[in-house]
Amino acid sequence: MLLIKKLGSPIVKTTNLCLKWNAVCSTNHLVKSFHPAIRNESVISDESIKALRNFRDIQQAPTPALTYGIAGLVPFTVIPVYMLSSGVYIPEMAFTSMAYSAVILSFIGGVRWGSAVSNPEIMSPNWKNFTISIIPSVIAWMALLVSNPIGSILSITGFSFCLLQDITSSQLPSWYKSLRILLSTIVICALLTTLICRYALPLESKNSGPLSTPLN
Repeated sequence: MLLIKKLGSPIVKTTNLCLKWNAVCSTNHLVKSFHPAIRNESVISDESIKALRNFRDIQQAPTPALTYGIAGLVPFTVIPVYMLSSGVYIPEMAFTSMAYSAVILSFIGGVRWGSAVSNPEIMSPNWKNFTISIIPSVIAWMALLVSNPIGSILSITGFSFCLLQDITSSQLPSWYKSLRILLSTIVICALLTTLICRYALPLESKNSGPLSTPLN
């Protein structure tokens, strides 16, 4: 009996260890099953890192998309550059930038809506994608209803939201993500510069030119 107990002791210990390990694995599986946010965070981080690493894929962007995208930066960048060069803050130009932001935000949201409608095999036509596609338009509309600086902050928030949604999506082509990273980064920097000009530069004099009626 003693011999049997000695021979069987290692087997029992091994069996107990296996049972404990299976319990741990099962617990981890249950945790992941009941907490899908853990998996979603991993997917989001993986997609965003992948988008940044594959930034060179912007070279694969169709020439019209790249051309029109870069051309669309002109209204955003010209306004803060003009204010800095003239040394005055011009409220009307700042409002123009915010209005143009509303147009572009609505366009970006429309890209996702159109993808879900025309390419359901790529962009799932579900509640999530359609909801995300209308949020930029809502933010843009709210930005136009309020005065600066709240309107500018809302516009910046809208572009940041759209950029985050695009680069973390697994349903968009890599070149489009790279293009969005380039364009949205420049747009956000331009809007921030315009907002900084509001506090760093003196207000334009009412008698200095045709743009004399301030818009808050």
